[in-house]
Amino acid sequence: MKKCLILFLSLFIICSCNEQKEERKEYTVQATSINCNTMKEKIVDGAYLIDVRTKEEYKNGTIEFAINVPLDEISNIINTVTSKDTPVIVFCQSGTRSKQAAQKLLDLGYLEVYDLGSINSCN
Repeated sequence: MKKCLILFLSLFIICSCNEQKEERKEYTVQATSINCNTMKEKIVDGAYLIDVRTKEEYKNGTIEFAINVPLDEISNIINTVTSKDTPVIVFCQSGTRSKQAAQKLLDLGYLEVYDLGSINSCN
């Protein structure tokens, strides 16, 4: 009886040690960075070009065909502008706000998000 108990415990320990722990992998979806030429092609194909700068910055000049949806309003307004399956291209003054906007759009479920970065990318 003692031998059976020792054998059982030994097998239990061996099996427990061989048990593989499930690894949790977290994936971060990121927007695709694009250049000015690719942006133009995407617009021709129906993408929306969104200037995420403030309204004042937008009034001082923007890229042709861009609509203004400021970063601080993007979560509330974007669904009135376009659907989640329409490609969206975002840009700002330096590229910082466009990264934030792109991540917000992805978090909201937008499927095709592109980050142009700086407005100066097309100058």
